[in-house]
Amino acid sequence: MDHQSDAPVEIPAPEAAAEENMTVEERLSALAQQITRQMEKSAQEEKNRRTALDERETAIARREMLSRAREEMEKRGLPAALSECMAFADEDAMKLGINLLEECFHAAVQAAVEARLLDHAPKTTPIRPLSDLPDDEYYAAVCRTN
Repeated sequence: MDHQSDAPVEIPAPEAAAEENMTVEERLSALAQQITRQMEKSAQEEKNRRTALDERETAIARREMLSRAREEMEKRGLPAALSECMAFADEDAMKLGINLLEECFHAAVQAAVEARLLDHAPKTTPIRPLSDLPDDEYYAAVCRTN
């Protein structure tokens, strides 16, 4: 028996067989297409990574601005919870927004206090001259003031 018959026989893969039948130009074209696909995939992955980083950076900046707005509002005696409903593009916009909010808030509080005071003002009877009072009311008023 021949020892060579015991050795495994290599069967070329279909792709390898197809590559062997390709011309140099076809191989270069296939390689260029493969490289182009890989570059497009890498570019898309990079774009996705940058987008995710930009989103994270924006979220962090918003949290920092919100925190500064809360601190400033607390210093001014304003409800810090109102900072949640405000959008700030930058530090100047935040300060401008808080100033406007402070003015409006204090004006609203003042108006509410004044309305409450007017609604709960003591009811008084109109003042009449002493000469118009009956005798018993006259003596009661005069004795009270003396």
